[in-house]
Amino acid sequence: MSASYSCNTECNTLWLAVSILDRYLLQMYDKSISKSKSLRISAAVLSIAYKYSEGKPMLKKLRPIDGALIESDIMSKLAFDIDISTAYHFLHYLFDLINASSFMRSMACYYLESTMYFIGMLKLRPSLLAASVIYAVLHLSL
Repeated sequence: MSASYSCNTECNTLWLAVSILDRYLLQMYDKSISKSKSLRISAAVLSIAYKYSEGKPMLKKLRPIDGALIESDIMSKLAFDIDISTAYHFLHYLFDLINASSFMRSMACYYLESTMYFIGMLKLRPSLLAASVIYAVLHLSL
């Protein structure tokens, strides 16, 4: 997450990167990955998400030397299927449905981002996670 903040990426890019990384690591569950390789994988995933959602290449300082090879491996393992709905997409859809105030939007985004730190949240469907965050924020503001 700190790399995404240093690049000033949008929240959508961060959520897409987390989703891509999660699905890629599921494909690699039986292989051990060194710490240095995991950092290169993370940078490559962020680069893929950045290119996809923001339409331009990422800054050079975060690009690993063999980034193109890692990106290629990630894309082939995911069968080039990176366009999926994340909790962030559902959250913004729900914002439009309930005509959310700016306070509600800020609190909901904060709550949703805080769920990234808990691995148990990966078991929830993105739509359920977004709806739960909206529910919590609606009851907070009462």
